[in-house]
Amino acid sequence: MSKVLRPTMTRAGLQAVFNDNNRGFETLIGAIALGAGIYQPNGNQTALMDERSRVNVLSGKRVAPNQINFTVVDESEQEYDLGELGVYSTTGVLLCVYSAQGEVIARKTADTGVIVSASLVLTGLPDNSVNIIDTGPDFNILIAPELARMATVQISNMTRHLKQLFRSMDLGLTHGT
Repeated sequence: MSKVLRPTMTRAGLQAVFNDNNRGFETLIGAIALGAGIYQPNGNQTALMDERSRVNVLSGKRVAPNQINFTVVDESEQEYDLGELGVYSTTGVLLCVYSAQGEVIARKTADTGVIVSASLVLTGLPDNSVNIIDTGPDFNILIAPELARMATVQISNMTRHLKQLFRSMDLGLTHGT
């Protein structure tokens, strides 16, 4: 799943950001919570409605003064419909929540992981007041081996088909069209 999220800032999250900003610090995002609740957030949340997993940010960076891109992976054996995301600071404060009435973001099954890659747009906050901590290499590096294997298989398959076409042409069975 990849999308632009415009979350609802929590009152506690706003207070934490402004407290950090007044002390000359930026608030750091430390974890993303994934949950099954589906509702319209109102800003009073201090926790997700139905949290299922809390994961560290695999890769993330601030791309604009009020926009952060991140990728997280839940590889647990749980099954749930992902309906809510919570963004937690490194101090454990729920900064903001994304959920939309009637919207399932993704489906998490027991035998597969769910990858969430999103752009988080934080409006109403001072520029550059929130940043993100990632715990790993750029996510694209992690999928490079799989992409290389897939490309090798596809090229091998195309080579076999071309050899078969040329053989058929040599035998006069086709004209190469």
